[in-house]
Amino acid sequence: MPLLRACVGFSPHSGWAAAVVLAGPAARPDLIDRRRFVLAEPDDHVGKQPFHAAEEMPLSQATRLVDRCVADSGKRAAAELRRLTADLKTRGYGLVAGGLCGKEARPLGPLGTILASHALIHAAEGEMFRQVLREAAEQQEIAFVDVPEREAEARCEKAIKLPVETLRSHLAALGRAAGPPWTKDQKLAALIAWAGLGLVRGTSSKT
Repeated sequence: MPLLRACVGFSPHSGWAAAVVLAGPAARPDLIDRRRFVLAEPDDHVGKQPFHAAEEMPLSQATRLVDRCVADSGKRAAAELRRLTADLKTRGYGLVAGGLCGKEARPLGPLGTILASHALIHAAEGEMFRQVLREAAEQQEIAFVDVPEREAEARCEKAIKLPVETLRSHLAALGRAAGPPWTKDQKLAALIAWAGLGLVRGTSSKT
């Protein structure tokens, strides 16, 4: 049987990301899944902040550390997304699009330059966890976009073509029905997933 279309949104942080999946009519979607993607072990401070950990290391050692942590988080992101896709498939849904809350990828320079700047260290760690999610989506051929936090609501409003008050009302209703956690992270992820539904023209069609 053909799968119903679903879209996923992510709100990433250091070592984890909130994931929300919506499906159904684009004008009034249903919350299909909500979970936490673990991209580094919660008590692994090096895995969550490898650039900070590498700041005082010789460059060769720092490179090995960062490469190891990036590879580990990449494997985790891919495994988490495969698990989500498989779970959805058993319920009759297929992920066709997604996105994450954050700015588009930009070059930060070589590792030596990054480690010499505390601001770039923070930027690199944020970009690291966004990038592993992008790559996981690419592996599964899921269309994926970056949405700056300040633009999430406007992007959704434009894609769905509904008044912002309607968006906020339905978003609040989804949260009440789902129960906690329904924080800023889940709301942002839901808006990004919802915008995806508008761009694929709803999920009443089959994949």
